Amino acid sequence: MKKGTSKNKGSAFERFLGRELSLWWTNGEDRNIFIRSASSGAWNTMHRNEGVSAHAGDIEAADRKGKLFTDKVMVEAKWYKSEQSLLFEVLLSKRSQILEWWTKCELEATDMRKIPLLVVKFNYQIPFIVLPNYFYSEIYKAYGDPPIKSHLMAELNFDDTVYKYIVIMRFDNFLNWCKPELFKGGK
Repeated sequence: MKKGTSKNKGSAFERFLGRELSLWWTNGEDRNIFIRSASSGAWNTMHRNEGVSAHAGDIEAADRKGKLFTDKVMVEAKWYKSEQSLLFEVLLSKRSQILEWWTKCELEATDMRKIPLLVVKFNYQIPFIVLPNYFYSEIYKAYGDPPIKSHLMAELNFDDTVYKYIVIMRFDNFLNWCKPELFKGGK
C-alpha cells in the first residue's frame, strides 16, 4: 500500500458522507450543504465574542441550512481497511476498533451536548452507522420501524464503558428512514 493511501481513503469517505448527507437534507437538490470539516482528525475551537463555540467531528455545515443538523449531531467518519466481521468487532471484542471509535465519538459529542453518530466503512463494504439507542428511539417514535429491518441493537456490558445501548444499521437504510424534518422542526 502506498504511503498516505489510508488517509486519502478516509478523506474521500468524509467527502462522500458530506455529499450524501447534503442530498438527503435537500431531497436531492444540493450536494454542498455539508462538507468534510477543515479540522477533521483534530479538535477545533473557535472563539466568538465573549463565548466559545467548538466544533468536533468530521462533517460540518457549509451552508446555514445545514446548521439545524450539525447543531444537534456530531458525525464521526472512519474508514477501516480490515474486512473483519462486524459481529465479531462489536459483540465479541471488548477492545475492538469500532468500540474505541464509538467511545471517543460519544465522549466528544456528549461534551458538546450533541448526539454522536459514527459512520464506518470497511474496504469493499457498504457503510454502516452506529447511533445511541435513545436517538434510535426518537426516530422510531417519529417514523415507526425502519423500512428495511436490517439493524442490530447491542447492549454493551463492559465495566469501564460509559455507554450501554447502541444501534448499528446500514447508512443508506438510516438515510431512507430518518427524515431531515426531524431536525428542521417538522415530522
